[in-house]
Amino acid sequence: MKKKLLVLLGAGSSIGLGMPSAMELDKKVGDWACEWADENRAVNYYCRLRKNRENYYDAAPPLSREHFKSNYEDFLGDMHALMNGIIPNNCGDPVFQWLRRADVFKDVNFEKSQKDADGTCHFVKVSGQLQTIFKKLAAHMRQACQKLDAESEAFKTYKRFFQKLDQEFDLGIYSLNYDTAAYSALPDFFTGFSFSSLSDGHFAPSEIHRHTAWRFIYHLHGSVHHHLEQGNNHADSPEFGWRIVWKRDLADVAVRSYVLLTTATDNKRMLQTTLVAGRWKLEQIQQDPFLTFYSTLPRHVHEADAILICGYGFGDEHVNNALKTMLYARRKRRPPVLVVDSDCPRRTLARRIDEWPRRLAQTLRVGNLRFRDPQHRCEKNWLKLPETLKNGQFEFLYGDKNCPVAVFCGGMEGVCAEPTQTINFLKTGIS
Repeated sequence: MKKKLLVLLGAGSSIGLGMPSAMELDKKVGDWACEWADENRAVNYYCRLRKNRENYYDAAPPLSREHFKSNYEDFLGDMHALMNGIIPNNCGDPVFQWLRRADVFKDVNFEKSQKDADGTCHFVKVSGQLQTIFKKLAAHMRQACQKLDAESEAFKTYKRFFQKLDQEFDLGIYSLNYDTAAYSALPDFFTGFSFSSLSDGHFAPSEIHRHTAWRFIYHLHGSVHHHLEQGNNHADSPEFGWRIVWKRDLADVAVRSYVLLTTATDNKRMLQTTLVAGRWKLEQIQQDPFLTFYSTLPRHVHEADAILICGYGFGDEHVNNALKTMLYARRKRRPPVLVVDSDCPRRTLARRIDEWPRRLAQTLRVGNLRFRDPQHRCEKNWLKLPETLKNGQFEFLYGDKNCPVAVFCGGMEGVCAEPTQTINFLKTGIS
């Protein structure tokens, strides 16, 4: 019987295939926000909230500033918070009113009787800018996926790697990405959607919960294939409201990536979208298919005989906590865990001072200063380790046979090109 391998795919796992990085998206989202503000002659809420965070962290000590770098996901979360603090007629959340009193908004009157220059209240404007950003983000990701070259050597190598994993393991994948890379490599894997002939796929939660076999790809934070389809307007009908379906054709201009506001936990107003982006992710995943996918994640984490984490920044606590809980429950005999990341200087993990090693260590319940490459496995003093690693080198957590954890910072391209060591470690946990 094959061992079960659970794969978590973060944004860094598909950059080599032409998908945008978080840094690229950060710039794009900022540009879209500015375009919206210029076109509507309105306050640029997004950029002001960005400045608000920058002002706050600029006052922190230099080392803390390094640990708290913000990106577009933080600012989108702040926009949801601002929106909930300025709902007219005192129907919002008073906790979030502090945000409208930030220095960056000192020239803006958010009082319920005040409106923007064109007569529209600020609540409508903030939600409008959010809608534009999400719409453009979904369209941008679809365009990037349409350009994915299935004949390129990079994709062929990527596809061979996942097909090899499929041969060696009972494979299950949770993608935190919106792109089609993994699905294009393994098109016969179950996505959680049911298809009939050539029609669009309809979400099948009952099939997911009854799906005991693995060989699945679940897009935990949404997919470019997701489309919001409207049911009917009768509140007492099972077809009432909006639902996400799977659109095969990425070029379909009718794909809808957002609808108007919905009410989430604690009466918060949220934009209902096909992509879970920004902070407040737990509020966003209260809708299916995200809720069902998230409900199955802990079970698959506990069932896994090995875990492969690729291109993930350990920034989503709802994912991290599923891993933390499993690793504590199985602390006497943990499954092998391999983390793949891309670090261009190939710095030794123990000598890195950025935020990523700390988040990795907290999530996997290990000490990041204990990782060593095979040539320095006996070196106790991390200060005596080399600054950088040779190409192809893995770092292992030596000294605890019940805690098989390895890190490879040579990028997804490196493990795809040379999968032997990856497969051997995932099967045996031996460095």
